[in-house]
Amino acid sequence: MNKKHFLLSLFLLCATVLLAQEDSAQKAAEAAGEGPLYALGLSIILISFSLVFSAVFVALLILILAAVAIFVALAAAGVVSVATLYGFQKRSFSAGFKALLWLVIPATAAVTGWVVLWALNGIFHWNINSEYRLMIGVGGGVLSGALLTVLIIKLAQKIMGWLVKKFTIV
Repeated sequence: MNKKHFLLSLFLLCATVLLAQEDSAQKAAEAAGEGPLYALGLSIILISFSLVFSAVFVALLILILAAVAIFVALAAAGVVSVATLYGFQKRSFSAGFKALLWLVIPATAAVTGWVVLWALNGIFHWNINSEYRLMIGVGGGVLSGALLTVLIIKLAQKIMGWLVKKFTIV
């Protein structure tokens, strides 16, 4: 802290101590006499504080969203790398693709099932406890995601078989 900051702090401290010794009735009369300039100054100070707090809130919100985005990106990279390594181990592109489907679709369906059950519980007032709502939504989502995965794999196999048969030159 340099000399100017120290002297300014000392001056402000002395001014507050001296102003605190004044008569409160006299000070109230002076404040009432200041009128619109006093109100303008107070409003500028309040607006400045609100802008600072708004900026801090927006900065924190951006940091939280960035952290969530990084977490989601790392999780997605982990899922893709696990599916790729499984495909390399099996020496099959289709095995890696199936592993990717088995990892992504049931997990997405589980989250979707929980959100849909939460929304339906709120709309229709079923009064399901939060623990049961979580278990029912996630369980139903995983089961429907597994069925959807099987359906997609079977459908893709049929389509690929048809395409190979149609475009194979014999």
